[in-house]
Amino acid sequence: MPRKITIHQIAKEVGLNASTVSLALRGDPKVREKTRDRILEAAKRMNYEPNNLARSLSNGRTRIIGVMLSDMSRFYEESLEAVFTLGEAAGFTISVRFCSWDQAREKAGLHSFVSNRIDGIIWGPTDYNTAEIAEMDALLHKFEVPTVMYGLPDDTQSLHCYQIGLDMQKSIQVGLAHLKSYGHTDIALLAATEVQGMFGRMYRRRMAMFRDAFIAEGLHLDDRRIFEVGDDNCGGLDLALKLSQMERSQWPTAIFAADDLLARELVKSFKTLGVRVPEEISVIGYDVFPWAMGGQLCSVNLNTKEIGEKAIQMLLKCINSEHPQQFDQRVEVLPQIRLGTTCGRPRSR
Repeated sequence: MPRKITIHQIAKEVGLNASTVSLALRGDPKVREKTRDRILEAAKRMNYEPNNLARSLSNGRTRIIGVMLSDMSRFYEESLEAVFTLGEAAGFTISVRFCSWDQAREKAGLHSFVSNRIDGIIWGPTDYNTAEIAEMDALLHKFEVPTVMYGLPDDTQSLHCYQIGLDMQKSIQVGLAHLKSYGHTDIALLAATEVQGMFGRMYRRRMAMFRDAFIAEGLHLDDRRIFEVGDDNCGGLDLALKLSQMERSQWPTAIFAADDLLARELVKSFKTLGVRVPEEISVIGYDVFPWAMGGQLCSVNLNTKEIGEKAIQMLLKCINSEHPQQFDQRVEVLPQIRLGTTCGRPRSR
């Protein structure tokens, strides 16, 4: 195996001392441009690779940003791409961990980030339980690790880290308002609340927000219009089959699915059963799958790309001391309607 080239070997090659070479490789303006160019040319010719660990020990910075996420779902795909793009452009390595909704693994991962003295953290918690969030927030604050959290926990919680995300109830109201703009008032709700584990708890919390959003929009949500399934991917098929056994005059005019995967399967199932969408029934989703149905699905867009961009921008400013982290700062990103072909005016009864 070839030996790794050191700055001392480069210094010998160019006839300069090692400290000058080190400054040049770091882009220090104290080194004259002509000298710096000669050193960089030699480093390239000799296949020099910088020792980032040694550099971090000398300046107290690792140039690493840790990202801790609950899972590898498509929900984080666009935000994570934004973090990589902007973080790497700023000269940082992005280290990503997924805890698979395991809080013990999540805690261990955050502890590992802290012990390895990374420069900052972006964190998508598994749960927003007050005690769990407060414990991890206290750890990160104790070791002065700049942190941006995905999501907006209950605003009664006092946290040290930045929080960025959407107000979930408001984002649901955006979807309901869109259906109302077409004239829909008889709206049903589809949610996978019977799924086991963390996902089931997430859907049940989301169900409570849907109820509040219906009230805020002046709509009545009849319990008979709430359809709960045990499959968060293909559960739309169950509802389509159930409706197919009813008189169409008894159908709701629109269905709001609690995520895009449910909405996608519902639309596909209706098509198989010969039900025309949106002529006979409208369907709107809730964004966890940005490219569902090739953009044909009408959905509430949670703007995860914008969340990722703003999160890494805030974190970089904190790391570079351009924007000192403030206590309990919340940044709200606004949702939008992703227009598609699955919503239209209600059918005549």
